[in-house]
Amino acid sequence: MNTYVTKSQEPKNQSDSGHQSMQRGKVESSYQINDNRPETAVQRKLNEIVNNSSQSGDTAQLESTLNQYVHGIFQQINAANESLQLKVKSGFTQHSDNTDQIIQLAPWTNENAKFKTDNGMPDVPNSEYLVEPTSYKRYAPINEVRAPGQMFHEGPRSFAYLYSKDKESKAFSNTEKAQPMKPGNSWIKLSADQESVIASRVPKNGFEVWDGDVTDDGLVTDRHPGHTVTELGMPLPHIETPELLKEARAKQLSVKMAQKLGLVAPDDQMIEDVYKISDDHFGGDDNAALSYLAKHPEVFPELEAAKVKGTLNTK
Repeated sequence: MNTYVTKSQEPKNQSDSGHQSMQRGKVESSYQINDNRPETAVQRKLNEIVNNSSQSGDTAQLESTLNQYVHGIFQQINAANESLQLKVKSGFTQHSDNTDQIIQLAPWTNENAKFKTDNGMPDVPNSEYLVEPTSYKRYAPINEVRAPGQMFHEGPRSFAYLYSKDKESKAFSNTEKAQPMKPGNSWIKLSADQESVIASRVPKNGFEVWDGDVTDDGLVTDRHPGHTVTELGMPLPHIETPELLKEARAKQLSVKMAQKLGLVAPDDQMIEDVYKISDDHFGGDDNAALSYLAKHPEVFPELEAAKVKGTLNTK
């Protein structure tokens, strides 16, 4: 997981981090995107299904047909369910990316908090965070298309919050060590490449959120420098609504399974494809591109099929 950076700096494995660009005007809703990637047999069939259903305007039929077609394929996905479920073992915590690598307990506990983070895109909903002493939930609408394997996260994680003036530091973006400061452990020292910044355990509106997997000696094995905290303490529409939370979790699991089986492109490829669409068809206006893609799931039919399957699993 990576940080909020410009296109020229952006790493390939970015997650909830924002891809910022200047907004360059409105894009007509009729704008068509030609996807020139090599088509697999699955993609060709799904394209045919989507095109036929789009002409009729029957979205219910689209959902039904997609589900029927992918049923056989997703039998493999359902069989992989247990291996991708997030497990928490007593006395240890697990990486939040649903892998099996175990890490030791973090050296501090989180402050209970709920908030959103400002992604800088007016037409793309902000991410929601529910942070608890040793774990969290995050729903990131910005990743529904851009990095679909990371649209929903939950599990063990350590959190800290920085002043905005420190967000350009390598200690924020490439953190190697994260250690609480005595006395009281109210402040966290983040460090990397001989740089360090001081972060708070307590969030405030306007602070930059940082989260990561941290061992008990402060070694950071994975980090996610996020956006600016906003709407602290306000309701979280998805995470705090049981039906929507269940759906987000099911869609995430289905997409991860589809990615593992090669039916949906991995996140780094999706990020590359989405930003190429943004550059080629929207003049680099990522807000317009992501908004368009959210309204036109036929651009990535395999992804839509995986989401439909996940949603239907909750019914």
